[in-house]
Amino acid sequence: DWSSDVCSSDLLGEYYLVGGDSPRGNGISHIVIYQNGRMVLDPHPDNTGILTEDTFKFLHRISNHSSIYENN
Repeated sequence: DWSSDVCSSDLLGEYYLVGGDSPRGNGISHIVIYQNGRMVLDPHPDNTGILTEDTFKFLHRISNHSSIYENN
């Protein structure tokens, strides 16, 4: 069960992506942002989230470097 791993102390307070079935139609996948085992952001305007929790992705910062888009 990946959800128990996600709620471990290593990820406490971190944001991660969870993918699953969209409530807007059969066979449509959707991704939302979770924190501490709960959805905190659905990028779709209706904010209905996902029906299932099928995939999990954690994004790791690879550098503390300034944004590549920052003007110098």
